[in-house]
Amino acid sequence: MKLAIVLAVCSLVTVNCPRTMSRPVNPKAEIVFEGIVLKISPPVAVSGRISAYRLVKYRLEKVCKGKYEQADIVVDHLILTGKELEGFEVGDRVWLTVYTVKKLSPRYNAEGIRGESEPVAVFYVAKSLSRIAPSTCSLNR
Repeated sequence: MKLAIVLAVCSLVTVNCPRTMSRPVNPKAEIVFEGIVLKISPPVAVSGRISAYRLVKYRLEKVCKGKYEQADIVVDHLILTGKELEGFEVGDRVWLTVYTVKKLSPRYNAEGIRGESEPVAVFYVAKSLSRIAPSTCSLNR
């Protein structure tokens, strides 16, 4: 009986991903940064058989771990419940950890964040996100 319940619950949260599912370029190559939310794409349907991502553009204030040379970064946030970005607004200061992938399937685009014809060599996928007070960038989190 317990096994049947566990299997039923797992089937509710399992995502059937395509064979081209995103995998980190280098699992140890994370970027941790403090930034400001510049733009958030409109809500998308939650992930099911196909992964769903919502885009957010950030202005980097300080890189705490890893390397990133540009002033702004576009991050793909995997949407499982629809509440992953709930409460976040343009102007919020955040602490974010991302990892890189070479291919994201399907690819999402949003006006003013990433255009359909814009080439992307590396995608940055959110691993964790939290709102912070100014200047709290620390590797001891």
